[in-house]
Amino acid sequence: MFHILTPLFPLSQIDLYQNYLPPFKQAFKDNVYGVMFSFSSLNGIAMLTNKSITKDLLRDTYHYDGFSITDYGAIKELISYKVAKDSKEASKLAISSGVDIEMATTCYNESLYDLCMEDKKYIKYVDESCYRVLLAKYKIGLFDNNWFNWW
Repeated sequence: MFHILTPLFPLSQIDLYQNYLPPFKQAFKDNVYGVMFSFSSLNGIAMLTNKSITKDLLRDTYHYDGFSITDYGAIKELISYKVAKDSKEASKLAISSGVDIEMATTCYNESLYDLCMEDKKYIKYVDESCYRVLLAKYKIGLFDNNWFNWW
């Protein structure tokens, strides 16, 4: 698992491309299964809601097909930092940006069902996230029968 941009400070485009992204390019070539988004920002946009990073760069340019997870409490932090007004809006921003797993807080738990019932396009986002998480589990052998017989 690689951690994208751990410091809690605004990041410049130059710093991103010169210092942070080169190791990720290599990790993606080596088929890393998971990445973590922290609560940092690029051009004033929280990293985990920045579709130019989470979708355009990560998925389209680098062809990354693994799962993504937030840093500890990062979706809930969108509320604290006035990016979202509540858990539902924070979840909407994160899931539509391709954030698959929420770590430690319960915004997804509290909101994804309602989002999917209100607007069917969110079902597609949840399905995509589930697919990526299950694919990673499959790749590491969690669905192999032999782990049941470990004793």
